[in-house]
Amino acid sequence: MHYRGIVHPRHNRWVARWDILIIIGLLYTAIVTPVDVCIVQYKHTGLFVTNLLVDIVFMADLVLQFFLAYKAPSHEGGRWVTNRRRIATRYLKTWFVVDFVSVLPFEIFDFFELLPNG
Repeated sequence: MHYRGIVHPRHNRWVARWDILIIIGLLYTAIVTPVDVCIVQYKHTGLFVTNLLVDIVFMADLVLQFFLAYKAPSHEGGRWVTNRRRIATRYLKTWFVVDFVSVLPFEIFDFFELLPNG
C-alpha cells in the first residue's frame, strides 16, 4: 500500500536500517560527548567534523519523524496512523522539543570562538 508522502515502517525496508544508524549515533554520542567535553581541548579536530556529521543524521531524523507513520494505541483502534496532520501533531506534542534542542549545533559557537581575529 502506498501512502503519499508518508514513510510506513511496515512497508519500507530502509526504516529498520535507519533505526540502526540512529542507535549507532546515540551510542557514539553517549560515549564520545562526555570525553569531548571534559578532555578534548581543541575543537577544530576530526572529532569536530564527526560530531557535525552525527548532528546532521539527527537533524534528518527530526525531519523524518514528521513523515513516519505510527501505530495508534489499542484504545484508539490500534491502526496505523498515516495522516500527516496527526503524525505532526503527535510528534510536536511529544518528542519534538527534546529532539530539536538536542540537534542544535552548539559546538559551532565554540569553533568560531577559536578562530583567530583577523
